[in-house]
Amino acid sequence: MVDPFQKDSNPGDFDSETPLLNSQLEIIKSERVASSVIAKLDLEKDPEFASPSLSLIGNLLQLVTGIFNRRSEDSKYILKREVVRTFESRLRVKRQTLTYVFEIDFDSINPAKAAKIANAIANAYIHDQLEARKETNKIGNLWLQERLTELRDEALRTDHAVQLFKRDNGIVNKGHGLINEQQLVEKNTQLSLATQNVAESKTRLDRIMEVIQTGAGAGMGNISDALKNDVITRLRLQYVDVAKREAEISAKYGANHIAAVNARNEMREIERNIFDQLRQIADGYKSDYEIAVNRQKAVQNEIDKLVRQAASMDELSVQLRQLESAAQASRALYDNFLQKFIESTQRQSYPIPDVRVIAAATPPLSPSWPRKMLVIPGSILSGLILGMAVGLFREKMDGVFRTSAQVEAVLAVEMLGVLPQLRQSDLLAQDPNDKNKSPGSHDIVLPDCGSLNYAVKNPFSLFARTLRNAKIVADIKARDGAKKGKTDCKIIGIVSALPSEGKTLIASNLAHLIANSGEKCVLIDGDLHNPTLSRFLAADAKAGLVEVASGTATMEDVLRQEPSIGLVLIPAVVSSRISDSNEILASDGMRSGLERLRRNFSYIIVDLPPLVPIVDAKASAHLFDGFILVIEWGKTNRKIVSETLISSFGRIGKADRLFPQ
Repeated sequence: MVDPFQKDSNPGDFDSETPLLNSQLEIIKSERVASSVIAKLDLEKDPEFASPSLSLIGNLLQLVTGIFNRRSEDSKYILKREVVRTFESRLRVKRQTLTYVFEIDFDSINPAKAAKIANAIANAYIHDQLEARKETNKIGNLWLQERLTELRDEALRTDHAVQLFKRDNGIVNKGHGLINEQQLVEKNTQLSLATQNVAESKTRLDRIMEVIQTGAGAGMGNISDALKNDVITRLRLQYVDVAKREAEISAKYGANHIAAVNARNEMREIERNIFDQLRQIADGYKSDYEIAVNRQKAVQNEIDKLVRQAASMDELSVQLRQLESAAQASRALYDNFLQKFIESTQRQSYPIPDVRVIAAATPPLSPSWPRKMLVIPGSILSGLILGMAVGLFREKMDGVFRTSAQVEAVLAVEMLGVLPQLRQSDLLAQDPNDKNKSPGSHDIVLPDCGSLNYAVKNPFSLFARTLRNAKIVADIKARDGAKKGKTDCKIIGIVSALPSEGKTLIASNLAHLIANSGEKCVLIDGDLHNPTLSRFLAADAKAGLVEVASGTATMEDVLRQEPSIGLVLIPAVVSSRISDSNEILASDGMRSGLERLRRNFSYIIVDLPPLVPIVDAKASAHLFDGFILVIEWGKTNRKIVSETLISSFGRIGKADRLFPQ
């Protein structure tokens, strides 16, 4: 839901604003908004909108327009118009009664897509409103910018006129007024200070003259300069000492005593000296007074001159104020428009819409069409029938093994079981419990429990149970052979028709399982072209099966034992590609080595190369008591397996057991 105005209103206002609301409704449904949503969500590539029928129409149109030598863009235009038409046909916008709220509905086969498109329409409408306002502000800004240029030129012109008038008439502004007026104020202040200085100087001069004329030496205590004079201060101290001495003599010997008379004479001499100093100070006061009077007269003359000049400046001041008023008005108008331009620019940069989303669209819980109760059962039934038909067709036509019955029917051998496929990561992981273990030179280093010893680590798994079945079959075969006087089934070769079918994995796990049950078992890596067992279990081996077959080493020299369960491994150390690997496996050294192992071990499991690309298993088939053939479910071709068994063993069924994985 969308509220395009975000304001309160009275019910009586709706009638007058109905045309405006209808206009906004049409804007939401407009092609401009639809095209924006189609471009944003890339609906032209959505099969729901650009259906195959539309593409067919476009191809036909392109063919027709090519005949008439028209541009190929016409077909794209038609397809785009079809997408817009489909979009508009699924869009519904309605106004909630007596409100400013619009409800947007959109139909789609995907509920999440329907909600996404409805929200995109609301956002596109809001964006369209913002763009419209932005465009309006942009036009207004262009007009304001032109007007600002004119007002700036006018302000500069009036300011220049003021400065030119001042320059032509010798008018200088200083502070907040003309310099003539400011000088007059300053001179009046100076005159006041000069008058005050004259009065103070006259008072000091009159006081000291009064002291001198009256001879009142005691009154000089009110004269500051006298108190500051060092000579007078010293003479006054002498006068006090002499007066004190004269009083003592007069009291003791009488006033006419010669010493008293001398003291009084000394006192008179000191008084004369003091008055001489006072007369000097009086001369200084008189000089200061005359200077102050002259200064007062000079300042008064300057004031009179400035008053005469001010009278002549009044007419120029009136003209100057007129020019300054015009300049201030132009500057104020320019500043006002500049502020409006800044505000308009901010609105253009950060536009605020008058519309908001009240509630975003969410995926509906149920479709509006079609009705599920009718369509779903029919769809399920049709899907089941189609799926069964496809499954049957694929089973008949793809030519691979999918069931135990197919294996036994095509190859005429007994089926041991079906093993689950293990992940590739389990084959390559390192056992975390063995990280700190330091194996001996003849120990087997086991990988993670999910790989070559998976059956031992997971004894209750389907994988382990199926391998136990293979061991039981081998035991039964051995007992039957012993009853009939034939060779027991101890040497078992693990083969597959093609590479990467899991034979190495099964050989390792079968050997580990037999050894873990307490039986003496040896595992031989007989795949001289891809010795996977040796790479994983005996990466540091220096000698192996090749050296035994060539006679340079004995079986006992190359045996490597796994300490926990007693499994023995004979690795294959291959430094370069071997061209005559079939002769090595079929050699007398290989035969004699296997015979020695037969006497010491209960089971000998040999991982052999695949049958199709390599003939090693065929060349050494006479050395083995039986074979387990590994077939990959759903991938190995039946014809390839049957032809390979015939070419390798002479007939189907020579391989005693088959083991699909």
